[in-house]
Amino acid sequence: MTARHATIPYCVAAVAALALSAPAQVQWVARAPMLDPRTNTGVEGAAGVVRGTKLYVSHGTRGTVSALLSIYDIPSDTWTHGGATAPSGGVERYAVGGGYAVDNIWVIGGRRTLGPTTTMEAFNTTPNAWSSPVHLTVARAGCAVASFPNFDQLVIAGGRTGAA
Repeated sequence: MTARHATIPYCVAAVAALALSAPAQVQWVARAPMLDPRTNTGVEGAAGVVRGTKLYVSHGTRGTVSALLSIYDIPSDTWTHGGATAPSGGVERYAVGGGYAVDNIWVIGGRRTLGPTTTMEAFNTTPNAWSSPVHLTVARAGCAVASFPNFDQLVIAGGRTGAA
């Protein structure tokens, strides 16, 4: 896995439950709302990663900082919040980045109470389990993450590295 970074201003973006229709039309279509029954909230500052026909939304703020995982099934327009197929990650944080590489959905960096973190967690959908096999070399929150087309590398750019 390769990581590159530069410092840019911090930004938290909410994940919205919308789907883009035919690209030529450039039209947004409302889908099932993301209301997590565990917290009775939506989510802000989470990682969102599409893999196959599912959108994985993990960590972020759901009333409070969380490590919760929700999975949106695109064809059925339904959400799964928690349980055996959507277990929580190990480290609560928000302003995280997300990507797909090496057969895992990655949740990268983020902010905890005392500032940015080096934590990286990997969710493998085959055993539905989390691991933390590697950490960032520099703590960062609000970073952008891009997956390479061959899915064996992530590029991590920007993010806040300071405590404020």
